[in-house]
Amino acid sequence: MAGKGALRVFEPPEEGNVLALLGEPTLAFGGSILDTVSGCNGEAPRIADPAVLETVRDLINSGAVCAATDISHGGLLAALAYFSPNAEITLEGEALIDLFSESYGRFLLAFESAEQAESHGATILGVCSGEGLRIHTTNEELILSPAEIEHLLSSTTRLMQY
Repeated sequence: MAGKGALRVFEPPEEGNVLALLGEPTLAFGGSILDTVSGCNGEAPRIADPAVLETVRDLINSGAVCAATDISHGGLLAALAYFSPNAEITLEGEALIDLFSESYGRFLLAFESAEQAESHGATILGVCSGEGLRIHTTNEELILSPAEIEHLLSSTTRLMQY
């Protein structure tokens, strides 16, 4: 076990890990990948509350999370594609904001159980399972195969180089 302040190296989340979100999205698409692709404009994200960063640091240092990633670059959809491309999640809020907001102070976390996630105030999204990414919203379902995810990730990388 790493001591406080020691570097911890994570493997990707494992099958069965619970995926949860810490931090709230905002309607801040200015300068985002969505803005680059669609020209939607909008405000730039505001600085995050430092308390969220301290919470995530403490969760990592204590070993409470199996894996963690910041989602301020690319939003939740990009984080899921990189971090846990084999998962099934459900979004309760506004899907566009939840998936594409690049607001600071949001983290995608993997826990061993839903109880652990809830005990740390994280919003449970779903579980690492299956093959591909399945996102359920109030009105829609988005299913991305591993091949589609790979193509989209390489396309986004090419777009961001310009």
